[in-house]
Amino acid sequence: MAARQSGKTTTMASIFAYLLTFSKEKNFMLLANKEQTVIEIADKVIQVFKGLPYFLKPGCKSFGKTGFRLDNGCRIITGATTKTTSIGFTVHLLYLDEFAHIDPNIVDSFWRSVYPTLSSSQLSQCMITSTPHGVDNKFYEI
Repeated sequence: MAARQSGKTTTMASIFAYLLTFSKEKNFMLLANKEQTVIEIADKVIQVFKGLPYFLKPGCKSFGKTGFRLDNGCRIITGATTKTTSIGFTVHLLYLDEFAHIDPNIVDSFWRSVYPTLSSSQLSQCMITSTPHGVDNKFYEI
């Protein structure tokens, strides 16, 4: 946990750009409490990635507001949190932003749908960042 405006999202964008550049055949998923937030995060990742020297970057197959795919087999999938957001995906790194602000009516269902996705691979990881929102939520519990 960190104070507001401490650069959590920019740091995560840099981590994703690194992983996209030096990994092969990995799926990365970005989720946030609102669609606009996740679009902003994906845009930061794209901007960091585009700023890399050309000789480091793998080729790009597709860029979009909601994700992209590279020719090294890596891709970013984005979405807003729902009860069944990640069902059916193999995800190697799941990033959850503003996790404390997910609607309390869906957070338990969401976490139950995400957990099998993470446990389906021994390589899966989950990174969670959020602005704190009291002590009565899943973010605090985790």
